[in-house]
Amino acid sequence: MNASRRLGIYVALAVALVALFVLRRDAVWQGSAELHTVLELMASLMALAVGLVAFVHYYSRKTGLYLVLGTAFVGTAMLDGYHTIATSAPVAGNFPSELPELIALSADAMPRQIEKGLAAGFVKYLTKPIDVDSFLEAIDEVLGDEPE
Repeated sequence: MNASRRLGIYVALAVALVALFVLRRDAVWQGSAELHTVLELMASLMALAVGLVAFVHYYSRKTGLYLVLGTAFVGTAMLDGYHTIATSAPVAGNFPSELPELIALSADAMPRQIEKGLAAGFVKYLTKPIDVDSFLEAIDEVLGDEPE
C-alpha cells in the first residue's frame, strides 16, 4: 500500500470518527453486566491473539522486541480474562463480598460530563491531574475504610 493511499485512509477514518462523535455526543450510555462481560471477553481474546502473533514473529525472526510484546499482550489477556470471569453475572455471586463500586478517572473535567458520569452510576468522578489526597479519600470511601 503506498503512502498516499494510507494517508487517505487515515484522513477518512479521522473524519468518520469525528462525525460519529458529533452525532452521538449527547447519547446516554446504557450498559449492563452482560454487555460488560461480552466487551471484556472480546478485549481478552484480542489481546491474546496479538500476543500469540507476536510470539510467532519472535520464533521466526528471533527479535527480542517481539518476545517482550508477546509476553505483555498475553499477560494482559490473562489479567483481563480473570476480570471477565470475576465480574460475570454467573460467577460474581460466588465471591465472599460484592464487587466494589466504580470510581471514574477522566481527563474530561467539564461539569456536564461529571454529571453524566455520576448519573451513570459512578460513586466518584475524579479528574486529571490526579489530586492524591482526593484519590486516596475516594478509595477509602469505596472500601469502607476511615482515612488516617
